[in-house]
Amino acid sequence: MVKRDVVNAVFDRLAEKLPPIFRAYRSGCTPLNTRAKPDGTSVTDADLHIETEILGEIRSVDPQGAVLSEELPASRSWRLPKRCWIVDPIDGTRQFASEEGREFCSVVAYLDRGRMSVVTVLCPELGIGQTPIQATYYTDSSILVVNGERVQPAPLVRMGPTRPASTTRSLGRARSRIEEMAAARGVKRKIRTTSQSLDQLRLVLDLSRFSDIDLPMFSFFYREEQKLWDGVVGLALADGLALLATDQSRADLLPVDAHSFPGWPPVIPSVLIGPSDLWRWLGDRL
Repeated sequence: MVKRDVVNAVFDRLAEKLPPIFRAYRSGCTPLNTRAKPDGTSVTDADLHIETEILGEIRSVDPQGAVLSEELPASRSWRLPKRCWIVDPIDGTRQFASEEGREFCSVVAYLDRGRMSVVTVLCPELGIGQTPIQATYYTDSSILVVNGERVQPAPLVRMGPTRPASTTRSLGRARSRIEEMAAARGVKRKIRTTSQSLDQLRLVLDLSRFSDIDLPMFSFFYREEQKLWDGVVGLALADGLALLATDQSRADLLPVDAHSFPGWPPVIPSVLIGPSDLWRWLGDRL
């Protein structure tokens, strides 16, 4: 296991290095080429640049450590290591590529024997006046730090229609049964994908203190066919705060099991994260 002070040093250096790189691409000073990947998602030169910077910082402290990253190639026979870094260089690439978009971030997590022991989310332009926000969560101690300030995670309210839910889905995908059940109970849903990692963070963090755009908290998060790096924030929060974390058949998602990922990329068929009474509120017919 990499020591916490070493992890913190990596996260601090990334908080200094990445925002100027993002600004250079966003301002047009550095050309931004975008292309489609085989799975239909987008990748840009910035994804690869940011990934290179993150991997460089990781290798400086953990040269032999295993790393899973969205843009890294992998063998079809790969297997999830017991301990590894998990990286998403840019979660929310379409938001990043849009002049008006601000819901994008870089995510780095450390997996230790099935648990996300720590995860950081760096949002280069989400703060007031398009300043950075960095949120880091330590699972073992259940400590959430935002821009260097320790913040108490907001308790998830008992289920009801008071907060919207994040039930985003890929373009052309039909509504899930869970989304239909939430709709029948009067819950407003976010269905357009921006950043899945930020949606998960908004389960327990009220960003209105730190941002000047409207980012309401969510009552629960549901996503089908979720890549592992898109789900590390929710899995860490669920582990540390004893939230519900299951798939649509109610099978527990924690600890993360290597046998759950037979191929590349590592995909979780369905992810449901929310308060402990979520299944009871949704009903037994799902």
